[in-house]
Amino acid sequence: MLRDVYPDYRALQRQLPDRTLSAIKHRVRALGIVCRRHVWTNVEVARLRKAYRESVADKELTTLFPGLRLYQIKSKASHIGAERRRPRLALFEDPALDAIRKRSKEMHISFVELDRRAGTGRFFQKSCRRPSLKHIVRAAQALDAQVRIEWDE
Repeated sequence: MLRDVYPDYRALQRQLPDRTLSAIKHRVRALGIVCRRHVWTNVEVARLRKAYRESVADKELTTLFPGLRLYQIKSKASHIGAERRRPRLALFEDPALDAIRKRSKEMHISFVELDRRAGTGRFFQKSCRRPSLKHIVRAAQALDAQVRIEWDE
């Protein structure tokens, strides 16, 4: 029964009214059901910092630290003050859209802020693959850029 109901201690106390909470916790530990606390080594912390600097994906983090859950890894990164991971910028094969998104990142302007400044709703937040010339022009103006059309002759 402990294996089925764990980690809901309230339900365990209802099903085992003659046992105290500490007795239930002790039995869970004795049976090896409880998740053991991981003690991080200096080597693991250094590997975690490096992974966060390189913006490693979540799947890769779980392979770098076998036996640990993703929430444990992220919690440790937060605890040590590791640099916040930033996702890589997706490219959409539209030069104007890609240039605006890249320039926004260079200026440390989030897509939320870019949409607010340009009045484009959630266009840049949604990472729309279909470019809208109206939104691109507004964003370019918000970033102090000019939009030009050049003809190939």
